[in-house]
Amino acid sequence: MEKITGIDRIRLELHKQLSKPEYIKRGDKTFCNIFVFNFLTAFDLQKPFYNEAEKRIMIANEIYDKLLADFHKVNLDEVLENYPSSNIYLASCKGQEHGHIAVIYPSFSKVYSNKWNRYVPLVANAGLENSIMGLNWAFQKLPDFFFIAGVLDIDNIYD
Repeated sequence: MEKITGIDRIRLELHKQLSKPEYIKRGDKTFCNIFVFNFLTAFDLQKPFYNEAEKRIMIANEIYDKLLADFHKVNLDEVLENYPSSNIYLASCKGQEHGHIAVIYPSFSKVYSNKWNRYVPLVANAGLENSIMGLNWAFQKLPDFFFIAGVLDIDNIYD
C-alpha cells in the first residue's frame, strides 16, 4: 500500500479549504481566522484557537496572541526549508482592529519579494483574495512565523 505523505495531506486539505465559498470576502469582512481554524481541524489541531468562554473561533489578533504565548516562534529561514519536513507553520501579524493569519504552503517554490528584498514562501491565504500566493501578497508587513505540528504520512486507502 502506497503512503500519502504528510506534505500531500497538508496540500490536499489547503486546497479543499480554499475551494469553500464561505471564505469569500463579503464587504469589508474577511475570514482568515475561520479558514485557518477549519484547516487545523482536519488535523485535530484547532482546540487552542477556540474561545471556550465565548463559544467562538478566535479572531486573528487573539490567534496571534495565543501563538506568541504557547507556540514556538521560528524565523523565516526555517519556514523556507518547510517543504521536506511535513510541518505546519502559520504566518501571523497583529493589527489595530484585526490582524491576519495564513498557512505556509509546503513547496520548493519561493517568491522574491521586492517589498522585503528577500525570498518568501507561498501561503494559503483567505482574505482579500483566496488562493495560494507569495507571502508578500498576503501581508502588508513581514509577519511572525510559528511552528504548529508535524504531519505524519498515512496509508493511501485508494490503492
